[in-house]
Amino acid sequence: MRRNAAVRLVAALAMALAAATTAWANGEEFFALFETDRPIELLYTGRVRDKLTRRPINDSIMFLLTDKRSGLDFPFLNDTPGHYRSPDVGASIKDLGRGVVDPSQFEIRVEVSGYKTQTLTKLPRQTSGVVSIDFRMERDPTFGQPASGPADDQFAPPDWGLIGVGGLFALIIAALAARTLVPRQSVSRSPNG
Repeated sequence: MRRNAAVRLVAALAMALAAATTAWANGEEFFALFETDRPIELLYTGRVRDKLTRRPINDSIMFLLTDKRSGLDFPFLNDTPGHYRSPDVGASIKDLGRGVVDPSQFEIRVEVSGYKTQTLTKLPRQTSGVVSIDFRMERDPTFGQPASGPADDQFAPPDWGLIGVGGLFALIIAALAARTLVPRQSVSRSPNG
């Protein structure tokens, strides 16, 4: 009987941990570095949000990183809704023998349907590693309503997503596991009190 309860406890804890790690991820896997045999020279990553609502943009996002000094263009798309990760720009420039990586010569152009095109000409001076740059896109009034957000005057309550559901699920599983693991004990009362 005890072995059966222990098996149930282990299964319950495994399910609770699986649900909890899914709820806590929130893009964690996206920002993990790729497993490669060479170190990262220079790449850019970050989030793209609506300027007014601050919600992630779910549409397809086009990026064009240009090195004005060498004349190289690096086009890429967003990886997941609201997130992007550029190719290893530093490694590409060095592999092609175009000289030293100079972020002051970089320019990033961001295009999303329903939003004004944004061009960033002053990037951080960091010349190696992973650099985080977030974009807040402004809606284009001539285009109409973008597909990835509510109208300007509509503000929905915050979306707690999987954190609340995963936490509640983990709490219920832990309570059920604790109840089945601890055997019930009878309480005997003595006549003396």
